[in-house]
Amino acid sequence: MPSINFEITKNLSPQENMDLDKQNLLEGKSILRFYSWKPAGLSLGISEEADKIVDFDKCKLNNVEIVKRLTGGAAVLHRDDFTYSIILPKEIWPKQSLHAIYDIISLALQDGLQRLGVDVQRADAKAWKMPESHVCFQGPSKNEILVNGRKIVGSAQAHKRKAILQHGSLMIKNHTAELCKLLKIHNQDNINHIVSKTIALADIPVTKNVTFDTVADAMLASFKYKFSEYDIHI
Repeated sequence: MPSINFEITKNLSPQENMDLDKQNLLEGKSILRFYSWKPAGLSLGISEEADKIVDFDKCKLNNVEIVKRLTGGAAVLHRDDFTYSIILPKEIWPKQSLHAIYDIISLALQDGLQRLGVDVQRADAKAWKMPESHVCFQGPSKNEILVNGRKIVGSAQAHKRKAILQHGSLMIKNHTAELCKLLKIHNQDNINHIVSKTIALADIPVTKNVTFDTVADAMLASFKYKFSEYDIHI
């Protein structure tokens, strides 16, 4: 039975978190990691240009560190969120496409949210639209998880010769309005529109007071269940 190591790393800096994901990917490690950020981090997709979209003075004022991800996609503010990454050697899934892997992990995340009592849906291909801004949570991609039609989890992939990485963010508290201002979006109508497309666990009555540790417990149980053919070492 293939094995997956599991670890929780709390309160690493944004750069430390991304460096650890990069190191684990390049080494081809088999690992599931849950983590938080200290200080808060603004992570940008690999193709995003910070000089064009980020308000550096606002980030400094809000004690937010800027970091580039290995993956694509749009900007994510990691403040009061639950972040996961899973890295698997390609030989473990030799016949699976990247889309199939994304789908399997999405099912695990969906199950974890259901264990917390959240009623979730998954976006279909027709739901995807080109984002109107650089805010990741503004628009869902295929198979991403929605609550009441609003995006609650954002994920992205990268792959190297040895392994495949997928990481993503689940919002515990909703700081989308702050993220907009960090990205030079100052028109209040535009901010309200973007915020209306997102949802966090704190916005849902059943998970209003949920903590990182509670989410981690639910997600670990769900990954063990959905990845039952693997031995997840704790």
